[in-house]
Amino acid sequence: MRLLISLIITLNLSTLFSQSINVQVTNIRNNKGSLVFGIFKNEENYKKETHDIEKSVKKEDIKDGTITVTIPLKAGTYGVTLLDDENDDGKMKYNLVGLPTEGFGFSNYYTRGFSRPKFDQFKIEVKETDNDTVFIKLRYIF
Repeated sequence: MRLLISLIITLNLSTLFSQSINVQVTNIRNNKGSLVFGIFKNEENYKKETHDIEKSVKKEDIKDGTITVTIPLKAGTYGVTLLDDENDDGKMKYNLVGLPTEGFGFSNYYTRGFSRPKFDQFKIEVKETDNDTVFIKLRYIF
């Protein structure tokens, strides 16, 4: 009976704690503003630009254009986007022709073109057993 109660308590406590991912961000050009992580659970929310989770981090701990940020997440499928919000206004800044003037990136995906990737191209699987490292290399068009 004790073993059963102990097992039930352990299982219930394990559902309270979430896993986390370590996001290593590289190619950060300066320490102005914040890094804004947008976490999406599916393609639909990504298309609507509705973050399921958002996390903002000041860029004061950057060393040599790199920082690692830990984000707690439950096990599941996610896509992580990143905005280098240099002016701290919470949104991407664009030039007159509509090209982004701030840095951006996607989990384990580096875009070389001008179109947004599909969710399947940058989605990640967070497992219950380990904390994965996700890599985001920021891209600046200007």
